[in-house]
Amino acid sequence: MEDIYLFGGKTTNEDGMLTSSKEIHKLSISKMKWKVPLYVGIPPARRHGHTAFILHSHLYVFGGKNEEQEFNDLKVMKLINPSERQPVMKEILSEFGLQVVSHSFTPTKVPNVRYELSESDLFNQSRNTAAYAQVFVHRDFSAVRDQAMKTIQTAFTLLDQEFQKVVREKSEVSQAAAALQREKEAHEAYRQQQQQELREMLDRHRSQNEAWLRARAEENDQERKELCRLREELSHEQERLKEEHESIQKRSEHLLSIMQQFR
Repeated sequence: MEDIYLFGGKTTNEDGMLTSSKEIHKLSISKMKWKVPLYVGIPPARRHGHTAFILHSHLYVFGGKNEEQEFNDLKVMKLINPSERQPVMKEILSEFGLQVVSHSFTPTKVPNVRYELSESDLFNQSRNTAAYAQVFVHRDFSAVRDQAMKTIQTAFTLLDQEFQKVVREKSEVSQAAAALQREKEAHEAYRQQQQQELREMLDRHRSQNEAWLRARAEENDQERKELCRLREELSHEQERLKEEHESIQKRSEHLLSIMQQFR
């Protein structure tokens, strides 16, 4: 074909939302104009990332996806040329049991009949008839059939390759998701291990700190008790020294009074 056909695709709006399409457009190379082609068949659902090709005036659409689901189907639409519009419409209506009835007047055509007859014409006619019969008898459609089968096999080979590619991509995505999940689980396990080690370290630090504080408190209490005991002993010693001083003072006064008597 000398035209370029486009089906589906995706667009991005101002909000950044992706929207799939199911429109069919044709670029006429001769006129360099975009047109909406005529076709027969149910158009596929809106999609993008699909595979589309044209084979024998039929548009094949395979796979793809949209915002809601992924497709694994094959849709076929028959493309209609403008010159073939009327015969195709008659064929479509005949499939539904309808007939196209024309109410316009068409004049009767009078055939141009030649009544001359010659031996050369008879000879040519018989020769052409014999040649046509020979071609009709010996015509072999195996080459056309083989070419058609080869084309169909090539098309389905391409479809199978695209399907295998989609399967591989889905497998790679699944493997990447599984690897990401394993990495996430490993990171979560490492985080929990770090938190457990931190809690254990805090518990050890708190236990050691509390034990050290209790030991320092006991030592302080012992020292305070010892100071209190020494203070009490010192007070008793001061009382005793005071009493001894008073006793000595009294004895000195008594001796002084005795000495004064002997003068």
